Amino acid sequence: MRVARAGMYEYQLEAEILHTFVQHGARQPSYESIVAGGANACTLHYVANNARLNDGDLVLIDAGCELNGYAGDITRTFPVNGRFTGPQRDVYEVVLAAQLAAIAAIRPGVALNAPGDAALRILAQGLLDLKLLSGTLDGVLESGAYRQFYMHSIGHMIGLDVHDVGRRKLRGEWRLLEA
Repeated sequence: MRVARAGMYEYQLEAEILHTFVQHGARQPSYESIVAGGANACTLHYVANNARLNDGDLVLIDAGCELNGYAGDITRTFPVNGRFTGPQRDVYEVVLAAQLAAIAAIRPGVALNAPGDAALRILAQGLLDLKLLSGTLDGVLESGAYRQFYMHSIGHMIGLDVHDVGRRKLRGEWRLLEA
């Protein structure tokens, strides 16, 4: 975030990320980094990383490195110029609230899907509040209308590989989180 500025290219920001990985002992990324400015951030799994970052745009970074045999993976979005516009801040606040709801739902004994479900309810209500969707929260959740804005989930298993193996359900029931 500190080095991002209007006029630089996505690949230049990617180079800063890779430099930071190596500087801290990671010899390689976990996967090809996504650095997507403006409309490119709306392309799922965008990896061209060759566009200019513009003043007033947001930039999405999805990156991770391998260190000590384990893979990392994190996604963050922030304004290229360091300042949100009003609508950008509104969306940011909804996403932050969803993240905090997911974190609050994480504890031993809860089902693996509980954090994602908690985040989804906040995101769907936020889309309604921002007038990006209409109807009721239950209706939006049941119909899947939110999927035009949120087609992914909040996470995946991670460990030795960035998309580590493991079953989300056992005998048809969601796995429970363990301490």
